[in-house]
Amino acid sequence: MIRLLPLLMLGALIAGFSTSSSVVAADKEKTDVVKLEGTICCGKCELKQSAACAVTIVVTKDGKKTTYWLDAETSKKYH
Repeated sequence: MIRLLPLLMLGALIAGFSTSSSVVAADKEKTDVVKLEGTICCGKCELKQSAACAVTIVVTKDGKKTTYWLDAETSKKYH
């Protein structure tokens, strides 16, 4: 029984540190969500601005067009 007590205390200590670090990591991952409304098109086929196909979103705000390029993984998934 005496040998079991330090093992239980060590386990509780490890569990305490692991939960606190995951809370800190979750706080760092918070990002602002922005809703984009525009035209989804291919950067190569429709915009002719890329050598390879890539999904883009063209947003018009105050008469100015802005093109947002999705990353390669997302482009392959939705193209």
